[in-house]
Amino acid sequence: MSASLRHCFHMRVLQAVTAALLLCAARASCAPTLPALPRAGVCAMIGLPAGDNGGGIVACATQCAATFYVQVSDGAQADAIRKALHAAGLLGTRVFVDRGDPRRIHLADNVADTAVVAPDARDAVDARELLRVVRPRGAVVIGTNILVKPAPEGMDDWSHPCHGPDNNPRSRDQAARAPYSLQFLAEPMFCPMPELTVAAGGRVFKLFGHLAFRASQNAVINTLMAFNGYNGAVLWSIPLNPGFMIHRNTIAASADALLYGDDRSCRVFDPETGAVRREIVLPDTPVWKWIAIEGTSLYALVGGAERRVGVERATLGGLAHWSWNAPGRITYDDPASNPGFGRRLAALDPATGAIIWERRFEPYVDGRAVCMSNGRLFFFCPGVMLGCIDATTGALLWTNATAQLLDAVGADIADQNPHTGFSPQPYLMCNDRIALFAGAQRRGMTAVDARTGAFLWHTADVTGVVFPVLFDEAICAVTTGDRLGSGPKSGWRSYESGALISRLPNRWNCVRVTASIDSIFSRGVWGAGTWRYDVSTGSTDFLSPMRPACQDGVVTANGLLYWGPWMCGACNISLYGHIALCSAPTNMPAARPQLESAGVTPASPARRVASSNDWPCYLGDNARSGAVRAAVPGRVVRSWSARLRGNAVLTAPVAAGGAVFLGDSLGCITALDASNGAVAWTACTGGAVNYPPAVEDGIAYAGSADGWVYALDAADGAVRWRFRAAPDERWIPVYGTLASTWPVAGGVAVEDGAVFAAAGIADFAGTFVVALDAARGTPVWRNAASGALCKEGGCGISLQGPLSLAHGFLSFAGGTVYETAVFDAKTGRCTNTPIARAAAAYRTVFDPYVGKYAGPAPVERPRADGSMLVANQRQGLALLQPAAGGAHPRAGATGTRRTVWSQPSLKPDAVIAGREMAIVGMTARTRTGEASSIAAVRITDGSLVWQETLPAKVVTDGLAVDARSRIFAVLVNGEVLCWSPAR
Repeated sequence: MSASLRHCFHMRVLQAVTAALLLCAARASCAPTLPALPRAGVCAMIGLPAGDNGGGIVACATQCAATFYVQVSDGAQADAIRKALHAAGLLGTRVFVDRGDPRRIHLADNVADTAVVAPDARDAVDARELLRVVRPRGAVVIGTNILVKPAPEGMDDWSHPCHGPDNNPRSRDQAARAPYSLQFLAEPMFCPMPELTVAAGGRVFKLFGHLAFRASQNAVINTLMAFNGYNGAVLWSIPLNPGFMIHRNTIAASADALLYGDDRSCRVFDPETGAVRREIVLPDTPVWKWIAIEGTSLYALVGGAERRVGVERATLGGLAHWSWNAPGRITYDDPASNPGFGRRLAALDPATGAIIWERRFEPYVDGRAVCMSNGRLFFFCPGVMLGCIDATTGALLWTNATAQLLDAVGADIADQNPHTGFSPQPYLMCNDRIALFAGAQRRGMTAVDARTGAFLWHTADVTGVVFPVLFDEAICAVTTGDRLGSGPKSGWRSYESGALISRLPNRWNCVRVTASIDSIFSRGVWGAGTWRYDVSTGSTDFLSPMRPACQDGVVTANGLLYWGPWMCGACNISLYGHIALCSAPTNMPAARPQLESAGVTPASPARRVASSNDWPCYLGDNARSGAVRAAVPGRVVRSWSARLRGNAVLTAPVAAGGAVFLGDSLGCITALDASNGAVAWTACTGGAVNYPPAVEDGIAYAGSADGWVYALDAADGAVRWRFRAAPDERWIPVYGTLASTWPVAGGVAVEDGAVFAAAGIADFAGTFVVALDAARGTPVWRNAASGALCKEGGCGISLQGPLSLAHGFLSFAGGTVYETAVFDAKTGRCTNTPIARAAAAYRTVFDPYVGKYAGPAPVERPRADGSMLVANQRQGLALLQPAAGGAHPRAGATGTRRTVWSQPSLKPDAVIAGREMAIVGMTARTRTGEASSIAAVRITDGSLVWQETLPAKVVTDGLAVDARSRIFAVLVNGEVLCWSPAR
């Protein structure tokens, strides 16, 4: 099908889809078959017909796998829609409901695949605003009018693993410029080694290899996946042929096709569906060693059978390092069986597989050293020659077999390691001026005239491994520290002589160097993060939350920058997964006011006022001590159990005023009657509620991933006020959900008439910390500067943990650079000392994002006598003596304390402690799987007082005790259980 016919076909399908969407929305009772609805992605519905309280969107969402964003202007209608979706099991997983004027859509730029406007909202919407939120090539439907958003000028593809067939890893995308904001966070979060990425036509394609080191990587081992490049949705996934080592240039993408060659064939895929359009098979040389697309031709290096690699699956959980000496590493010691070595170069018609020309060689061509630019194809036979072929005719233009060149290029460095990089990485790149040898497994740089093949120069002042990027004016040459040589290191170098022009910061291990139109990227100096060099100003920034993937680096295409998924585990990062950044928006229309008051007379709160011995907030108090004030019963009896929606991830519980309160991943806050477990009320917000409410003076305060802080009447759930802690209304995809760019993800703290909250994900997008008047919701203070705490290094505070409040200071996990962010509770001043170096010293595993992949975090429960009850994987549950000299070590630093007792067999998921006994939710491995239980442990000697079996694990910190000594446990299966003291 030609491109024009395909476009017409897509338009007819789109018209049928949108007509069905509108029919569903207008007629809740109608549920037509919608086979053409998008299988994945984001559909925005602006307004619903008057009187439709969710039936239409329920019908739509049950018939396709897309994620729906619904924005209506009426608050009562929004609440009704949420309740209908909650009852259908769709709220917070497939459908997200927001309230706002349709003239201002709350989605980020280019996120939606389709935007559909309801009849009642047609007169209020602006087509330009709708086109802003729809991705390039996406559609806007207003009545019978269909607008297709064109791809803007200046967007670039990353069509080959090193950007283009020239192996020069620099994008010329005009839209992806600093400063940045988040576009999406998506799964998979983790992947095996190796990983290769190409991107074109608004899609991203990823090859995942054969080496898994943690169980979280097994799901995509030996897999080819296609993603929506603007919202991260998985378009399709297929298994790869096991045994074929993917780390080579045998994948190439365009807007119209994806090509992938292995040891069976070169398959041409439909990029949208993954359907195989054709297979190109060359029977006498079946293994594809290298491919490239230039113009309308497919170029390939092919050859015979080579050594295979074994698939290594993992059984260990959690996050941890991988080994450079892993069983599946690749060696290059025999050209007859080396991966990527062949003797036959050919040009083919990708539509038919017909050979246009071919050349055969006696010496082996190294696929790591084949590249092409503007009709010239360069190839290298190690130890023999460098050659250049006319890509149109196949004529050999020149060869260089001089000892001067071959000695300068040298042989492979003996082994791969963090300093030298990965053996299969390319080490030859080109442009119209030079062919340049440099990169993994080569020392220094060697340049040849691209037109004549004449030797130009070799860098005598750099003997280490160099990772270059070719710019128009000069060569960016970045190397490591002093491991493999001395003298001048990274810098801009002359095309004519290779001489150093000016210095650049050094690269730090593992990650290759890539570049965009205005930036150069590599790994941060210590720990992790992303180092960014601004080409125009010479300044450096540190994007601390995420580190580029080892083989990919930062990939720039489709107007965006891409990271991950993550494969290592040893590095200190905050954000895992398939991540995209965009240029920070500058054209967002004005947002509505931050404070919204219900203006209602509150009901009497007396029934829900907390007792002094209740559990009114997360972990019992604002210091998050997990200290039980009521007596822990020595004998208990099960009082009741309640099961909430099965698809919700529940928070830890709060118990106050005769009720149990908890939030959930669907965006709901629920109050249960503590005496029998009956649901007293449920209130729905726009996004996930990751931590339970804090109850104070009859009000339940909670933060939501929609960016708002809510004040609810604890007696009936009515909203008294809500305040947007986020600076703007900008929703993005976050690990399969939709959320604000600045979610209130760490819960809230309440003290002395003030509510404290923080909003944000990544420092470079901004972190916003507020104190609000608890009665009215008006701001007491607001700190909007901590995300850019250090101006020189560009790194600041990222919200990566729950809030705590003690001794006049508000604190939370602050990301990889600042282990703990600390703010003066009276003024909002951030007390952290700015850190300028591009170094990440701390790893953050934030439960709302990564909890399902990480093991239980170490627990520390300080006691009044200075001792500490701890739980970790090494000691199980243990009691430690007071620290020497009375000093309190920082979190995790228990080395200054001696162990009183330990119970290594107890592996707690949650621990809270009274004066004499601790309550522990734990999971033990058995021969048939795992067994979960809850127990009371005597603190003096670690003995069990009582123990009861549980049907599932306790959620993180999911225990509470109220003033009546009732024990509450929230389980991962959605159950809430209660035990009362036995009489």
